[in-house]
Amino acid sequence: MLTRCIAVSCIACCLLCAAASMASAEGLDTLIEVGKSMQEIAKETDRETASYKAVKQAVETGVIKEGVNQDFIVQRFGEPVVSVSQKEDSERWVYKPATDDFFKGSKIYLIFGADKMLKEIKVVEKTS
Repeated sequence: MLTRCIAVSCIACCLLCAAASMASAEGLDTLIEVGKSMQEIAKETDRETASYKAVKQAVETGVIKEGVNQDFIVQRFGEPVVSVSQKEDSERWVYKPATDDFFKGSKIYLIFGADKMLKEIKVVEKTS
């Protein structure tokens, strides 16, 4: 009888250990996925900031100026953070560093006409 109780106890212990091990493995899988997501967020943050810096330099050096086509800008500097149609005949793109917010942070507005040509550039520096 004692041997039977010990055997049952051993089986129960093994089942509990296996269940705990599986729960840990599932938790580990979740942590790995979260880690991958964090890496993707970091890559996107770096891309957004790099695009802003490149656009800012291009504006300062005259590479981006009135009359430049949207396709040129996207191919050379990447997609804007936000693209908004203002009216039927204009579109506003926003480039900004990932660490800055839309209200007080630095940003560059590129305003295009219906012909997809750059009509206006607005550079906004960070305010405190």
